[in-house]
Amino acid sequence: MVLYFFEHKDVFELLVFGSYGTKFNNFLDEIIEREDKNHFEILSMIYGEDHVNDVITNRGIHLINHAYFYALSEVAVHSKSIEEVKLNATLISEFFNEGWKKIRGI
Repeated sequence: MVLYFFEHKDVFELLVFGSYGTKFNNFLDEIIEREDKNHFEILSMIYGEDHVNDVITNRGIHLINHAYFYALSEVAVHSKSIEEVKLNATLISEFFNEGWKKIRGI
């Protein structure tokens, strides 16, 4: 995903930083909302729907996903090469994945 954003950096920057007042204003937030739902479903399978909030709140899920997608956005915007995108996207993903593992009890 980050490589795609990097390869289409001009469009991506317009969507994320220059779309205020347009129908694309919430582009990244819509992706984050979908990911919030996915994580809630995964955690519901692990802990049971009634016990997810014992581990993490919906707001907590949202905050982590928001931080993750904005961190990946920064990789796409600030990287100078495909190699740098791959290196930094891997770094960010590994960092967040370790946190999700802990939340999942792995």
